[in-house]
Amino acid sequence: MKSGWQIMGGIAWALLFLSASSVGAEKVEIAGIYYHLNGDGFAEVTCRGDEEDGWMYYPADELYVGDLTVPGEVEYEGKTYVVKALGDDAFAGSKYLTSISLPLSLTSVGSGVFTLCNGLEYISVDDMNPTFISQDGVLYKRNPLSIFFVPRNITGDIALLDDVREIPSAAFQNCVNLTTITLPEEVTTIADGAFNNCKNLQEIFMGDKLESIGEYAFSKCSSLTIVNFPTSVKSIKAAAFADCENLSYALFHEGVESIGKMAFYNCGHLMGVQLPSTLRSIGESAFKECVSLDVVKNDSPLAIELGSTDYGYVAYYASKIIPEPQGSACTKNLSDQLTLLREEGRWVILNGSGRWVSIYTLNGKLLCHLFCTNEKEEIPVESPRIIVVTEER
Repeated sequence: MKSGWQIMGGIAWALLFLSASSVGAEKVEIAGIYYHLNGDGFAEVTCRGDEEDGWMYYPADELYVGDLTVPGEVEYEGKTYVVKALGDDAFAGSKYLTSISLPLSLTSVGSGVFTLCNGLEYISVDDMNPTFISQDGVLYKRNPLSIFFVPRNITGDIALLDDVREIPSAAFQNCVNLTTITLPEEVTTIADGAFNNCKNLQEIFMGDKLESIGEYAFSKCSSLTIVNFPTSVKSIKAAAFADCENLSYALFHEGVESIGKMAFYNCGHLMGVQLPSTLRSIGESAFKECVSLDVVKNDSPLAIELGSTDYGYVAYYASKIIPEPQGSACTKNLSDQLTLLREEGRWVILNGSGRWVSIYTLNGKLLCHLFCTNEKEEIPVESPRIIVVTEER
């Protein structure tokens, strides 16, 4: 049975307004757009077809295609109608629709409006619209600001508007061309399935007020390599990062209290984790099938043992458990010998001679790959951020 967020992800999940009533309204086509017109002088954009779900009876190339501009008003038989609403299923099934421009006059959006609009890349709305706002192709509702709809074919690097406080369930689900997401500082919750199956998502920039990451929030994000959790994060819920097959490092900091069941299930490239002193629970199978998880640094009160299936298999595949603290923010012990150090604004590696290392930002961007020839090797990067160094295996 599908979970609630999966069901909502398949339809227009953010029904925040009631669609303008079309009962008794006349349905007409004007300049390639279908409308219901009522006697009060209002127009509602609707789908093709006379019966309920009528759009299903037409091939996608006979529905809305390409770049569509919805006007603020239309004329029909000598009368002017103000376009106030997008009716239920208005653009449903229009998989060749690539962008939509919405007018100042729009005040409501019905259910299922963007169902199966898998090619939709961008939504824009008139800057003076009092109800909606858009940025980088994402449609928001005003007062209070919240994400309303994200086009499923949105592409590249996306930074959300500053006042957003929550990423809704399935908001970016199946956005396979999304590469980077920057979350505002005010976001406290990433809801269930929010970024599920974003296969090309490489970097996540999380704000310092984030507290909870929901079930399946980043599952099947197969391009993620590193996730750095802010100190504000308390809860990572069930299957949040399950099947992130290329995830190599999950950086937990003091503050994390619970890791849900199957949270990192089948992250086959996950090589090492540090469990903070604040951690109180690890759910069943949280790290099961993490076959590369070789080193566990345990600062938590949990009694972690090598080869045990307890505490979510966290040390089942490991060859080493290190109980000592990891060190300061600028001096990070990366193995028993290898150390990353900040000296006079430069990064250096100590005791790395004869080793290949890969250097990343904490959000997963590869900065360089080098072979250390000296016991004290300067890293040729200028980033002031903390850098993660991994020993190549």
